Amino acid sequence: MLYRFQKPGLWKLRKLEIPCLPRIARMVRLRLIGFLLCASKVIAQPAPNSTLAERGAAFAALPDQRTGTEVLYSSAWDEISNPNGVINFGTAENAAMLDERARVVQEYKFQLKREHFNQTVGPWGSPRLRKALATHVNKYFKVHNTFNETEVTFATGVTAFFDLLGWSLFNTGDAILLGTPSYPGFANDFSKRAGVRPIFVSFNGTDQFTPESIPYYEAAIAQSSNEKFRAMVICNPHNPLGQSYPRETIIALMKFASKHKLHLIFDEVYALSTHTIPGEEGGASFSSAFSFDSSEYIDQKYIHLLYGTSKDFATFGLRLGALLTKNTELTRAVFNQVTYYWPGNALQEIGSLILEDEAGKEAFVAKSSETAARNSGRVRAVLDQAGVPYSRKANAGFFLWVDFGKFLPNVTGDQWAVERAFTQQLQRQNVFLSAGQGQRAPRAGFYRLCFSQPDAALKEGLRRLVRAIGKDEGIVDSV
Repeated sequence: MLYRFQKPGLWKLRKLEIPCLPRIARMVRLRLIGFLLCASKVIAQPAPNSTLAERGAAFAALPDQRTGTEVLYSSAWDEISNPNGVINFGTAENAAMLDERARVVQEYKFQLKREHFNQTVGPWGSPRLRKALATHVNKYFKVHNTFNETEVTFATGVTAFFDLLGWSLFNTGDAILLGTPSYPGFANDFSKRAGVRPIFVSFNGTDQFTPESIPYYEAAIAQSSNEKFRAMVICNPHNPLGQSYPRETIIALMKFASKHKLHLIFDEVYALSTHTIPGEEGGASFSSAFSFDSSEYIDQKYIHLLYGTSKDFATFGLRLGALLTKNTELTRAVFNQVTYYWPGNALQEIGSLILEDEAGKEAFVAKSSETAARNSGRVRAVLDQAGVPYSRKANAGFFLWVDFGKFLPNVTGDQWAVERAFTQQLQRQNVFLSAGQGQRAPRAGFYRLCFSQPDAALKEGLRRLVRAIGKDEGIVDSV
């Protein structure tokens, strides 16, 4: 999903997506413009007089991501210095815990040393960091067939592995299965350079967290018989729905992947970011796909875990993500490419300190869970009073899947044009949410609302949101 921000006054937001291209004979050309395999209505055309190679020109013709991102963050709301700035309910960052994270790291008395400035052992993560993560995952994910440090590879965030796995598991033009709604980064980052073709699966009202979802995956493969499917991604807990997959569904997914010889990639980056909402039924508790013996369901060379510290430990800026796999060939393929995603030595040591601090981790996760439950409860109370439906079973991550369908404006155009018009209503109130079109929502009006904000920002953002849908913002003060 791409956003273009312009700055007449404060900012404007327009969502642009890139359409699926058919498979073409020239493999090189597919690789050059792999990003254009994402779904959309606009094709970026290289400038005819470009000084760049074809692949560079294709990227240069895409919307300017840097300007948009810089405008969003430079215009960020601050209660004192920028009270009219943008409230960002769109980024899935554990912002409510950033001050606590900084405080805890400062207590480590970390100091820069000589070894932070040299080349050290290589780009795949220091032995200390890899051992710390393996120990952490084995304990908190209750891993059945435990990982050791040789089965862990680090890069600059989990996002880097979407690209690395795109190059390692796929040939250009091969397909990946993605259930919907879907975190936009999966389609974007697998396709951008490696030219992987995303095939989206809709469940038509069936609960995708049950084994009854499998026939829809089967149908997607049957209906795309000309595609070469290589893998599927399961985000557990799910982004943007905020639910976890029960074991029976995980087993069903393993059997399906095994039947079709698909690599099954589990993104479990929200594993410890779970919470309980009093009075709500909630979905299944988180259970890692690696917490039981799955060898009878799937060859262990075909199942892989992605995890990082950015969500559970509020360290997005450290850029530390990891691949854990029993597939030694895949590990070799990845660490021979990971030079381009080399985490800094100082950042690796901070990550090691966090992961080795057992008491600190448990206290941080407990406080984060408590904060998420409180914030989610506040948002739910406001949405209930405003008559806005949302995903009541959500109990993981920092977000709710919210349905503003009945508040969409009466404007001409298709349903997504109407959704864009509603996004503009939000923009006029300087509040940013991730719209459903880029997340492959079943219809217009769905948005992901990220509630992990400091108290003052959360309250002000909710006031603006309520104002945007024409409700009395006094309901925010009553909760």
